[in-house]
Amino acid sequence: MSRSQATDEEHQAVWEMLLLHSNGGVLRHGDFGRTAAYFDLNRCAVSRIWEQGIRSMGERVAAVVKSRKHARGRKKKDRGELCKRLAEVAVNDRENQRAVQERSGVSSYLVQQLIKEGFLRRALRQTRPLLTPSHRLRRLRFCMDHVIPQQQLSTRAFAQGKADTC
Repeated sequence: MSRSQATDEEHQAVWEMLLLHSNGGVLRHGDFGRTAAYFDLNRCAVSRIWEQGIRSMGERVAAVVKSRKHARGRKKKDRGELCKRLAEVAVNDRENQRAVQERSGVSSYLVQQLIKEGFLRRALRQTRPLLTPSHRLRRLRFCMDHVIPQQQLSTRAFAQGKADTC
């Protein structure tokens, strides 16, 4: 299966091959197809390279047929600037990743990436939901039930005269 994209070296080689086959800037019928088969490229890709070379040449002697796809996509955020923003967060506010994320205005993904790339140490704990007072109370009751079983609680309450009279 033929490819539709080529490297810069392949672009240059295709251009030079087409120039060798051309006669006064005109190609014979089938030159695009033969060149495409030789380089395992799409015929349309070879045609684009030829058109780009002709356009870029103009009145100059040399043509530029490099790929125009450089410097595309979303740019990476500056890691140094992100680290400065995280360093500005007070030490007490760096309790967990969620707190750091909220205080610094950096996304949770970027905090994870900074840790993964080695810009941050894993002094931060994993993100956990904060406990509300009702959750804390329920958690303490659960712990107390396991430390002091219910049976001991009822006998202790009975011994102190606080037993329920039903």
